[in-house]
Amino acid sequence: MVRLLQNALMDICEFLHRRQIDFALVGGIAASLRGRMRTTDDIDLVLMTDVNGALKLAREIDATPFQPLFPEFEKVVRTAYILALEHQPTRVTLDLAIGASGFEQQIVSRAQLVNIAGIIAVQPDAIDWTHCESVAGQLEQAMQMDLVKVVRQLQER
Repeated sequence: MVRLLQNALMDICEFLHRRQIDFALVGGIAASLRGRMRTTDDIDLVLMTDVNGALKLAREIDATPFQPLFPEFEKVVRTAYILALEHQPTRVTLDLAIGASGFEQQIVSRAQLVNIAGIIAVQPDAIDWTHCESVAGQLEQAMQMDLVKVVRQLQER
C-alpha cells in the first residue's frame, strides 16, 4: 500500500505544481510524518483555491491519471468543498479540501516542505495539524450522527 500511496502522491503533487496551486498534506500521511503511525489508504490535501478553481481543476484531469470519484462531483465541490478524486493506476482515493478561507491560508503559509521518498510535499506545522485533526474528527462524528438520523427515518417508514 505504501508504494501505491507514494505513486499517487507523486502524481498529484506534480499535477498541482504544474498548475501552480498551493496545497498542504493533511490526514493519515501527515500524521505518520509527525510520528503518529496510522494506517491510511487515501491521501488528504488542502488546496489553496476556491470552488471555481477546484471545478476548473476537475475539468482539466482528462489527460491525467485521475478521475472524479463521484459522477456528481460539481455538486459535491459546491456543497462539501471537497474534490474527491481517484488515482486510476493505483485506485487510491484523494480527498482535496478546498481551502480558500483565512484559516486554510494560514495553514499553508506556515507549512513546511517535506521530502517523502523524493516527493516534495507541504506539511502543516504541528499545531495546525492537530487543529485539523480535531476538526476532522468533529466533522466525522457529525456525519455519523446525520447517517444515524437518516437510517432511523428510513426504519420508521
